[in-house]
Amino acid sequence: MFNVGRAWIVPALVGGASLGGGQAGRVVFWVVLLLVVPSLVSAIAGYFAFRFRLREDELVVHSGVLRRRQRVMPLARIQNVEMRQSALQRLFDVAEVRVETASGGSDEAVPLVLKHREAITLRDELLAGRAAAGSPSTAEVLVPAPEAGVLARLRPGDLVLAGATANEAGVIAAVLIGAIELAYRLPLGIPRPTVGLREMLPDLSLMGVVLLGTAVVLLFVLVAWFFSIGGALIRYWDFTLERRGNELRKRHGLLDRREVVVPLARVQMLQIEESLLRRPLGLASLKVETAGSSPGESGRRGAEALLPLARAREVPDFVAAIFEDVVYGDLELLSVHSYARRRVFFRYLALVAAAAGALTVFLGPFALWLVILVPFAYLAAHIHYRHLGYRLLPGYVAVRGGFLNRVTWLIPERKIQTLHLIETPFQRRRSLATVVVDTAAGAVRIPDLVRSEALAVLARIGGRSGADPSHGRSVLVTRISEDGVSQR
Repeated sequence: MFNVGRAWIVPALVGGASLGGGQAGRVVFWVVLLLVVPSLVSAIAGYFAFRFRLREDELVVHSGVLRRRQRVMPLARIQNVEMRQSALQRLFDVAEVRVETASGGSDEAVPLVLKHREAITLRDELLAGRAAAGSPSTAEVLVPAPEAGVLARLRPGDLVLAGATANEAGVIAAVLIGAIELAYRLPLGIPRPTVGLREMLPDLSLMGVVLLGTAVVLLFVLVAWFFSIGGALIRYWDFTLERRGNELRKRHGLLDRREVVVPLARVQMLQIEESLLRRPLGLASLKVETAGSSPGESGRRGAEALLPLARAREVPDFVAAIFEDVVYGDLELLSVHSYARRRVFFRYLALVAAAAGALTVFLGPFALWLVILVPFAYLAAHIHYRHLGYRLLPGYVAVRGGFLNRVTWLIPERKIQTLHLIETPFQRRRSLATVVVDTAAGAVRIPDLVRSEALAVLARIGGRSGADPSHGRSVLVTRISEDGVSQR
């Protein structure tokens, strides 16, 4: 019922605010009524309509109330099996098993809510059936599996550090400010200040008002920072990452428990993320991407957080636990063409110009002070350029990019689906090109290479990974012409 009710939250809030007539009690009554009744009816009907059965080599699921649907998922195509337990589910001793296939969208992420013991049994049967069924990805030749062992176990202090350095305080502060503004606009009877800060504090100088405003902003950021720490503690409490054979398993969660199984043979790429706050402290986080997509992500499923916090000195060991033939500690990247810095600078400059123009309409010429941001835009573009790079390793492609959040991707060549050579009109004038490495989980770009270097990269990766039609892969050369038409 609670899972179904999530889809009714926004309609219930809008309907309750409209039908409540500005009275808080009536608003709450209508919100609860519009949220509970449809959710309860939908959940009961969906429960009686939902059936599944596990055959020898496939999982069959029947669902739907008005529109009946039957899904047949071969066990060999199952990408991930995840077991979740919310606080309420733990109270009733039930668990949710989520089964995702290669498409990974909402239509294929099948939730099965069972008794806890039955959920564990079903998960083990699905994993065993998938291994027995076999598939092209599971049939890959891997390094012999080592003994099972714990790779990482995070203590509460590690989680506090992870939340404090997660670069989420700004986002949470913006959400808090937006929530306060929404509370004023809803007909809940909350009085809104009718005078400005300067009129409320007439004895303060202009500098005092500025300092007070800065203190208020910092207070919001501080509150958001504590929210970020609390979120990390709740989400990743008792975090354990271990390797069992050729599978990675992680468990975590204080209120909602999650147990995720990631087969190493299905990992399309590995991400090492170093945020602005974590880089000076020598910290990073690791994510993996498997085949599939999320709704609205254009074929990209999204990265699964494998390890929310790791010391930089420990990252090579974690990389070796996933890709055992990669030497990450001695990785030195090759730089891209300096045109990338100019391109990013003009992009930031356009944002500054647009902001100055928009504010000038409301504030007059005073808003032109934003021109002082131009040197900072160039500095940001330079930092962005310094982070760009790539390296062709034996059997792997390493790509790095990002500004505030620096990300290094490691892509096994055996997972490459398509290679693209893209040339925009501006790049062709300088004999530059962009190489796009496409996997089943998404694409990674190596921008602004000299065209001869880009062709050499294509030839080297394509020759080693078998990027030709006989191997189910291809090399595409795409030129974006002046009128925007692609030519291949």
